[in-house]
Amino acid sequence: MKTMTMIALAACAAIPCGCQTRITAEKHPEQIVPIQQVVEVNGEQRVVTTDCVRASGGWYATARSPLWAKEELRGLSIGVETNGAVRLALDSYERDLSTNAVVMAHQLVEDFGILAEKAIAAYASCGVSVIGAKAAASSGKTNARAAADVKRAIASYILKGGNAANASVTCADGSCTFTDGVVTEVVQY
Repeated sequence: MKTMTMIALAACAAIPCGCQTRITAEKHPEQIVPIQQVVEVNGEQRVVTTDCVRASGGWYATARSPLWAKEELRGLSIGVETNGAVRLALDSYERDLSTNAVVMAHQLVEDFGILAEKAIAAYASCGVSVIGAKAAASSGKTNARAAADVKRAIASYILKGGNAANASVTCADGSCTFTDGVVTEVVQY
């Protein structure tokens, strides 16, 4: 019963996660660049270093936002101070979310709920067999860990393109199998 409750709680915990805008920036280390010139020494031309300058190593920055969202960032400024502090400034931010994103999020939540319900029913129907109990005890998994594994399996099944409505879920001997005949995901509990 505890594992069934944990699977249900994992399903509920997955629902409010949602999509978020993510901005990352990585500053590459500064480099010392020599300034060189060709000079003639004893009738031979040689390259000598006359000075050095410190050059920025550059930045690698990415911004990721959810599907079907139009976002506008104005005046984005990111910096790393000499003491390691990170500075981020943004003048304005606008977002327009398409209704397609709402429909997609609703479908994902619905599919996750259907699969969690099927997983709970499958787990309850098989009971905890002696083999399953020994396998769970020997693996050292807690109920929370088993529920988290089932949550990851459901998410993986959905991401692989599995059909939640046509899926069958079976649990036996310490594992649950999600399949619609095309996509299959197996998780050990």
